[in-house]
Amino acid sequence: MTQAELADELDLSAAMVSKLKARGMPTHSVADAEAWRATNLDPALLKSLRRPELTRSPEQRAQYAITRANERGRLAHDALERADWREFVRHVEGVRTALRIIPDEDEQVLLPLEIWDALCGFPGPWSNAVRNERAH
Repeated sequence: MTQAELADELDLSAAMVSKLKARGMPTHSVADAEAWRATNLDPALLKSLRRPELTRSPEQRAQYAITRANERGRLAHDALERADWREFVRHVEGVRTALRIIPDEDEQVLLPLEIWDALCGFPGPWSNAVRNERAH
């Protein structure tokens, strides 16, 4: 996950993600970054409390995540066709991040079967790349 992607997911600027990373915030997953922010930041300084009109509603976050998951799914499928495993894994992890935000009852994510297979951990030509990426 890039810092720009994390900034989008956390509804922060890229500059703020860089500042928080320098203070120790993990940038490899949204869940870890949110947990760090909850533990290490003064709640009064959070944008959602100071300027609630600037934050996305849960419905807006879900719609953004659906769009993001479908877009990253297409990019993963393109990388799969090129056998570019590094890009494939990066995009599949982007899909995984977006899926965490989408409510369970929402069925608007349309992904190729190979992408669902990779998300579920089924073996495929991408298996070694996924193992190597997760090991680092």
